[in-house]
Amino acid sequence: MVMDKEKIGKFILELRKEKNLTQEELAELIPIDRGAISKWERCITIPDSSTLLILSRIFDVSINEILCGQRLTAKEEKYSSNILTLELYDKNIKRKKIIMILIFIIMLLFLLFLTYYFINSYKSIKVFTINGIKNDLKILDGIFVKTKHKLYFKVEVIDNTINNINDLTIYYVTNQNEEIMIANNKGDYVSFIDYNGYNEYIDSSNIDYILKNLYIKITYANDYVEKIKLDLYEDYVNDNFIFNKKQNIEKQSNNDSQLNLTTDTQNLIDKIKNTFNFQDNNYVYETLKNNQLVNVIFFADSNTLTMNIVNKDENESWYYDLFFKNIIYTNSKNNYSFSYSKNEFNCLQGICNNQEEKIKKFWLELDTIL
Repeated sequence: MVMDKEKIGKFILELRKEKNLTQEELAELIPIDRGAISKWERCITIPDSSTLLILSRIFDVSINEILCGQRLTAKEEKYSSNILTLELYDKNIKRKKIIMILIFIIMLLFLLFLTYYFINSYKSIKVFTINGIKNDLKILDGIFVKTKHKLYFKVEVIDNTINNINDLTIYYVTNQNEEIMIANNKGDYVSFIDYNGYNEYIDSSNIDYILKNLYIKITYANDYVEKIKLDLYEDYVNDNFIFNKKQNIEKQSNNDSQLNLTTDTQNLIDKIKNTFNFQDNNYVYETLKNNQLVNVIFFADSNTLTMNIVNKDENESWYYDLFFKNIIYTNSKNNYSFSYSKNEFNCLQGICNNQEEKIKKFWLELDTIL
C-alpha cells in the first residue's frame, strides 16, 4: 500500500471541518502543536502511529481510512487491514527519516570536501617568467613554478662575449645585505626541483621576499664574477573558477601599431624559417641598410629571437621569447634596458625612456624583413 500525503492531508482537513474544529481546537484534543496539523493539511508531513490512534477516535474513522485518505467499505477495510499495520507504518516513517538524514550527511560531507579542496587549490599554482640582463649577459628560458608541494626553477645564461662560464649560483640578499645561496651548478644553466618542507632549497615561509631579492652570480673560467638581479613576472595563476578556452589569436597585419603581440606564434615561426638562412641549427638574417647592420637570429630549440641594429654611434638589441611573449631591450649608447611583458614595462637598468617606440621599432623591423 502506497501512502499518498496529499490524500491523507485533504482527508484530515475534511474530517476536521466535519467536526467543526479549528486547528487550535484539534491540537488541544490530541494534544500537539498546531503547526503539526497545518503541515498535515498542507500535505507536507503525515501523523505518526500514536497520533493516528488519537485521530481515529476523534474522527470516528479507522486508521486505515486515514492512511488511505478516504472512507472505506467493509470489504476495502478488511483488505487494507491485512496489508498495513501500525508497526509497518512506523518502520516506513523511520526508514524515510533515516534516508533523509543520510542524504543530508552525504551532501554536507560533499560540501565540506569542496570547500576544503577549494581552499587548498585556489591560487596554489603560480608560474613566473624570469628576466635578467646586464651588458652582454641575458637570462634565457628563465621559469619558476610554485605549487603547494613543489617548486620548479630553471635559468640559462647567454653570454655574447668570448668568456667561458664556469658555474652559476642562485642566491638572495637579506635585509642585512647577507647573501644566502639557494643553488649552484657548473655550466651556463641552473635547474632544480624543490620539495616544500624537508631540506628545501628555498624557505617556503619566506618565499615572497626571496623572489623579490633573487640574484644570479656568474663565475667565469678566469675567476671573474658577474652578478645580475633576477626579475620574476607572474605569468599564470589558477585563480579562475571556470576555465574558458581562449579563441585563436588572430594574425597581426603589417600596419598594426598595437603593442600586444597578436601574430599567431606558429605562423611567425614558419615565416622566419622560410625567410632566414639556416646556420648551425639556428635561423639567421643579416642585412646592411641606411649604414646600419641589422642582424636577427632565431633559436629554434628555445623559440627565442634576438635582433641587433648596429651603427657607429649606437647598438640596440632586442631579445624576444616567443613562448612567454616577453621582450628585453638594451641600448649600449644610453646604457639602459627594460623588459616588456603582458602590456607592462619594467626598467632593468639606467634611465628608461621611449619604451613604446622601441617595441614598435622591433615589430616594424621584423615585419619589414618578413
